Amino acid sequence: MKILVRNNNPIKAYKVLTRKLREEGTLQELRDKRFFKSKGEQKRENKKRGIARYKKQTKEREALFERFENSKPRKSSNERFRRNKSRT
Repeated sequence: MKILVRNNNPIKAYKVLTRKLREEGTLQELRDKRFFKSKGEQKRENKKRGIARYKKQTKEREALFERFENSKPRKSSNERFRRNKSRT
C-alpha cells in the first residue's frame, strides 16, 4: 500500500492511511489477534456484526424509499409546452 504526501501535508496523508487501513480491516484484524478468542466467541462476534450490517442496510434502504416516495414527479418539457400552447 502506498500513501503519497501531497503539498507537504503529512496530516492529510495520515488520515488517508488510517481510512485505507480501516476499509481493509487491517487494524481490526490486528486488534482481534492480540488475544486468543475461542471459535464460539468469534461466531458470536461475527453474528453481531452481521446483524448490525443488516440493520444499517435496511435503514439506508428505507430512507432511500422514503426520499423516493416524497419526491414529486417532474413534468416533462413536452407537457409544459402542450399546456402553454392550449392557452393561446
